[in-house]
Amino acid sequence: MNTDIPYCNSLYDYFDLLNNRANEARCKKIFGVSSFEEAQKHCAEVKKKLTSLMGKDKFPCGTTPPQVVATIKKNGVLIDKVLLEVRPGIFTAGLFLRKEGVPSPMPGILGVCGHSNNGKACNSYQSFAFGLALKGFGVLICDPSGQGECHQFDPPPAPTMEHSILGKALRSAGVLTASLFIHDAQRALDYLVSRPEIDGEKIGVTGSSGGGQMSFFLFALDERIKCAGASCHMNKLYDVFRNETATDAESTPEGLIAAGCDRPDFAIAGAPKPFLLMATEQDFLDLRSVKNAYAETAHIYKHLGAEKDLHFNIAPGPHAYCKESREAMYGFFTTRFMGKEDRAEPAFELLTEEEVQVTPTGFTMDLPGALTENEALLKTLPSSYNASSGEITSFLREALALPSELPPAPDYRVPRSRPLTDHSAAGRFVLITEPGTTIRPVLQTEIQHDTPLLPQVESATLHCAHLSAQEELRSRSGEKDLFVLDVRGVGESRSTAARGTPDDFFAPVGRDSFVEGTAELHGCPLAGGKVRDLLAAVALMKENGCKNLTLSGRGMGGIIAAFAAAAVKLPISKLILTEVPLSLKGLLEKRIFRVPNSCLPKGMLQHFDFQELYALLKKNYDAEISCSEDVPADIS
Repeated sequence: MNTDIPYCNSLYDYFDLLNNRANEARCKKIFGVSSFEEAQKHCAEVKKKLTSLMGKDKFPCGTTPPQVVATIKKNGVLIDKVLLEVRPGIFTAGLFLRKEGVPSPMPGILGVCGHSNNGKACNSYQSFAFGLALKGFGVLICDPSGQGECHQFDPPPAPTMEHSILGKALRSAGVLTASLFIHDAQRALDYLVSRPEIDGEKIGVTGSSGGGQMSFFLFALDERIKCAGASCHMNKLYDVFRNETATDAESTPEGLIAAGCDRPDFAIAGAPKPFLLMATEQDFLDLRSVKNAYAETAHIYKHLGAEKDLHFNIAPGPHAYCKESREAMYGFFTTRFMGKEDRAEPAFELLTEEEVQVTPTGFTMDLPGALTENEALLKTLPSSYNASSGEITSFLREALALPSELPPAPDYRVPRSRPLTDHSAAGRFVLITEPGTTIRPVLQTEIQHDTPLLPQVESATLHCAHLSAQEELRSRSGEKDLFVLDVRGVGESRSTAARGTPDDFFAPVGRDSFVEGTAELHGCPLAGGKVRDLLAAVALMKENGCKNLTLSGRGMGGIIAAFAAAAVKLPISKLILTEVPLSLKGLLEKRIFRVPNSCLPKGMLQHFDFQELYALLKKNYDAEISCSEDVPADIS
């Protein structure tokens, strides 16, 4: 155990229990299916859940007609360079490929990109597009947001980073990131089926990695997709957590596990349509998990009498849409749509950088009328807010699962104190805010002598720390009767789970986002738990005899204190918030900001911004609030 972060596993262990329970219940239900009728009913139930979860967010479509900006020829294939406005002001750049001389109508395949920095220009994605086109398919492949010509930044970060940066903004407006990516893919699908060369009754989808994910999303949710080939993605979220594999925003749809689902359910929801699952032996996605996903799906296909329509191919090599997988996919689609298996990949030459580029500058953001993703999102939000105090309070209680009054004072444990200065120590009190779980918020105060009892004082300040109670306590050494709290997930309970991620609390794809994403999958946002920890600490201070309590918070701790004071009428004499963000909308305008999802309620900007929250607090308390553009990066 990391001795500087003694409870670094507390959140991981907390969600491990929830994860195991959810997986056990889900598997029991799947393998309890024993007849055709039960399989049909199970598929219908799963599809209803996924449609409700993934399809509840609706997005306006773009109004600019699709535009073919150029046509080139290579390898005997005609390639249209296409611009599509998928949402107002948001464009995608795509390529539509079809072999010269193939009679219409031909089967159509939507190619969806994985998390490649260069999107559709990625060699393996170009390869499957040419391979399919040369076999007589019409193929459309487009850049998703944050990739290829649709990057939001110049120079661009990795697509996983861009997707999670966007996901943080979308979540503040209550939007499911996966739903937005599905919408954009469906607008590309609209264009594919509109082409006169395409037989709209013979449409498939394929992709690898993130494109494999989008393939099974569309397989479940869009009836126009008749079959799908998904590569290198369908490991279970159950195992994603067990193996501490950090993922980006659209790969962890909030509420999916809470709904009793996991990734294989997208294949089950589309059953008995033909489905090809592809994997590789040395993938960083656990092959054991992919095999389990296949076994679960196969059980349902078997009872539907459709075993012949479910295929599983394991290729050698690492995470990639390799030639062996592509050839399995060619055989799958040619058998389904052309009546004869044709697996071999034909010879072709890849497009050059110039040939693959659709837009004049290589960025769709430079097109006339184009918006950044955040600019487009801001246009959908209220221009101003007049939420009442009751509306803000009700929203916070519902969104964060908060009580309407203080909880009972928690029990506490007393581990060994730690040196604080040359002459004092930090007394540490581990609060049992959720009995029976591993949640470990830690309350600290400066002491001269070790004691197993929380010091009794009539007047005190309870301070909610930003990133480290001990560091803030040290910086304020000598301040009388100061108690500083690490809520779950910061300081002594900061999670160190998520292998291979930077040790940066604010990283878009990192250790905090890993536990927060897991919390969202289970429908229990981390911010709610943090607020409940603080409410329990307030209750403990009052029970311990403190009659004159000042509540304060800095940075993220200030946000948590603000939510606590707005959700519950607290018995405090003063509220002091420092370095709290002035405006969440203002942060969206910056596009990159530090405030993490783990201290925000989903959908807040549909109801109020921080200014309205602070006005409520000043109305209800003797409050001092000093704001900054963002929360601080330091831990002092």
